[in-house]
Amino acid sequence: MQNHLETQTRDSVPLESHQTLEQQSQEQKATIASLQAQIAELQNHLETQTRDSVPLESHQTLEQQSQEQKAAIASLQAQIAELQNHLETQTRDSVPLESHQTLEQQSQEQKATIASLQAQIAELWVLKSQTSNSISLTTYQALQRQSQEQVNTIKTLQEQLAQLQTVARIGETKLNKWRNRTFSR
Repeated sequence: MQNHLETQTRDSVPLESHQTLEQQSQEQKATIASLQAQIAELQNHLETQTRDSVPLESHQTLEQQSQEQKAAIASLQAQIAELQNHLETQTRDSVPLESHQTLEQQSQEQKATIASLQAQIAELWVLKSQTSNSISLTTYQALQRQSQEQVNTIKTLQEQLAQLQTVARIGETKLNKWRNRTFSR
């Protein structure tokens, strides 16, 4: 019996040790089940992600196209702003062609009037010098008054002509500037 007891003691493990191993086994089974559940979940997630995603190369190509399109949009917007600026400047710095032509016509008419008046004055001076000293004082004074009025008219017309020529030059300069900008493109 002692032999049997020794054999049994030798072949047996303390209960506490056995229970600890059993508890560890249960915990390991639970850990294995948890890890298997995590693996299954990750596999499902991977399958979903694979099904719902596109290749990286395709995505990068689209990103590059998007960047190029953004650059093209920015470039076109800059061109539009530049053209609008140019149009505003051109509109602000130009005079309507009709207005310029009217001023040119007025200037030509005034030049003709001045020439005519200068010819009349020259004629009157010739007549004045040809007349004898016997011309009455009243006639002389009337001619002198008429001459002075004509001189004043000529001065007034010359001043108006100078003003209109300045305006016409400004208009012509702006028109030429506009023509150069418009037709040089």
